Amino acid sequence: MRGVGTAVAVLLAGALAVSPAYGATDWGADLTLPNSAGQLLDCATVTFSAGASGDGCAGILTYINGSVAASAPVGGVLTSFSIKMQTAVPAGHVMLFSVSGTPDNGTLTTVGAGTDVSVPGDSAVHAFNTRIPIAAGMLIGFTTPTAAVYRTNGDSTNERIVHGSSPGTQPQEGNLDVATRQAIQAPLRGHIEPDADGDGYGDETQDACPSDATTHGACPTPTPTPTPQPGPSPDASPPAQTPPGPQVPAPDTTAPAVSHLTMSPPRFRVNKRARASLAKGSSLRFTSSEAGTATISILKLRPHRKPDPVAQFNKPAVAGANRIAFAGRVHVGSLVKTLAPGNYQLVLRVSDAAGNKSKTASCRFTIAR
Repeated sequence: MRGVGTAVAVLLAGALAVSPAYGATDWGADLTLPNSAGQLLDCATVTFSAGASGDGCAGILTYINGSVAASAPVGGVLTSFSIKMQTAVPAGHVMLFSVSGTPDNGTLTTVGAGTDVSVPGDSAVHAFNTRIPIAAGMLIGFTTPTAAVYRTNGDSTNERIVHGSSPGTQPQEGNLDVATRQAIQAPLRGHIEPDADGDGYGDETQDACPSDATTHGACPTPTPTPTPQPGPSPDASPPAQTPPGPQVPAPDTTAPAVSHLTMSPPRFRVNKRARASLAKGSSLRFTSSEAGTATISILKLRPHRKPDPVAQFNKPAVAGANRIAFAGRVHVGSLVKTLAPGNYQLVLRVSDAAGNKSKTASCRFTIAR
C-alpha cells in the first residue's frame, strides 16, 4: 500500500482533472503550540469494528480549532507533511482517506499512502517529502506497524484510529468512546500544491512543466518551421548591407515564483485580554524568486459562507526568504483596523518591476480572543 498506486488514480479520476488557480496550501493541526508533541497509542489495547484489515494502525486528524473540519481545503498533490513527536517512530508513513459524511463519524475509504519515514522523538517539527494526489475534503493520517500517533494538548483535539488498509477499501474502525476521541489529536500538517495538468506532480516543487501532462521535466522547446526564401534573380544586384543597430535587451517575461508561504505562529492574539499562553502577533514568511512588490489580501472565513474581503495592502519583497511582521492590524483607507477574533485566509501575489505577476499563494491563521 506504499506509494501512488492505480487505485489512487481511479479514486481521484475526474476530481483532479482540472485544478483551480491557487498557490500552495498548508492545513492541519497547529504544531507551534507548546507541550503538544505526539505520543504512541498501542493498538493492541483498542478493539476494532468490521472492515478491511491491513498493516499498521493509523491516527487520523478530523477537527482543528474547535468545530473546523480538518479536511483538505483544496485538491492537487500532497507534496510534503509535517509531524511533531515526543516519542520516536522508527518507521511510519502518511496516509490519505476520503470520507462520506462528517470527519468524526463519516464512512472512511483509504485512498493512498506514502513511503516509510523515521520520526525523531525530540518534540520538534519534522517535514517529509511525499507525492500523493489529493482531492478537497480528504483527511490526513499517519500509520505505524503497531501504534497510532496522538497528542493530548492540541487545538481543540479530535481523532479517529483505524487499521491500515489497501487503497479503495474501508478500514477497520477503532471503537473509541466520544470522550476519548475528543481528548486526542493527530499532530499532523499537510502541504498541497496545485496540479494544473493532472500528471500527479506538484506544480511548484515537483513539475517543471505544469502545462504538459506528458512530462514533469523541463517543457520541450517547439521546433520552428523554416520560412522558404525566394532565390535571387540572375540579373539582380547584391542587396545593400545594412549596418547592425544597437542591441536591445530582451523584455522580462518571467513571472516571480512564490513558495513556502506560512504564518508563524498561525494562532495569535492582538489584545490584552487574550490568554497569556498565546503569542502576540505573528510573522508572514515566504520565498520569492525575484524582488518586487507583494500584494497581500486578508479574507474573513465564516462557516457555510464565502470568505469576506477585509483589507488589501502592499509590502516590498526581496529575492529569497522574506519575513513580514504581522500584528493583527490592517489599514482600511486612512484608518487602522484591528482584526476581530476568528479564522482568516491570507492570499499573496508578488509582482516584479516588469509587471509580471506570480501565481497566488495562500495560508490560514486565527486571531484568538
